[in-house]
Amino acid sequence: MSRGSKPKKGIQVQRKLSTFTDFLQFNCDKTPFNDTKIRQSVAYAIDTNTLVNGVLNGIGKPAGGRPYSPNMMYSDPDLKTYSQDLDKSKALLKEAGWEDSNGDGILEKDGSPLNCTLLVSKGAWAARHTLMAQVVQEDLRKIGMNVEIQVLDEGAISKLEGVGNFGMILRSGYFVWGLSKTLLYSPF
Repeated sequence: MSRGSKPKKGIQVQRKLSTFTDFLQFNCDKTPFNDTKIRQSVAYAIDTNTLVNGVLNGIGKPAGGRPYSPNMMYSDPDLKTYSQDLDKSKALLKEAGWEDSNGDGILEKDGSPLNCTLLVSKGAWAARHTLMAQVVQEDLRKIGMNVEIQVLDEGAISKLEGVGNFGMILRSGYFVWGLSKTLLYSPF
């Protein structure tokens, strides 16, 4: 059934959350993500509601920084999660010593700009991941971080990951640690 079309008489379409999850993987061994405040700043900068409602057409639920999908058995519904708060994001960057000293909109620290790469695979989810990466790039630009999106084959991403030559990687996967509340393992 295509988007916008109506189901045929007698057919019901049901959507249930699965354990399929999209997430950012940080390189915590390298500047800037070796600083917890920078990772927290990114979490506060990204509008996950726009990702779910805009890019994913309302299919899904923001995980809000949970280590597990909100639909997994071990996901704590009372865990304090992240939502977009640009002021808090910028304050964390300032606490970490990042400032826009030359007025170009990109923060610097010790003479180095706040630049990073975001790797996106050309794989099965490429169209969706590219749109998600663009939202992330735009949101992070609002706090003074310059993000370069690189769309690569999965093998190239694995090679860069193996040698630690990346800032962030946009990933997707099914996570089945424990039981799912729905036992439905579909991304839709």
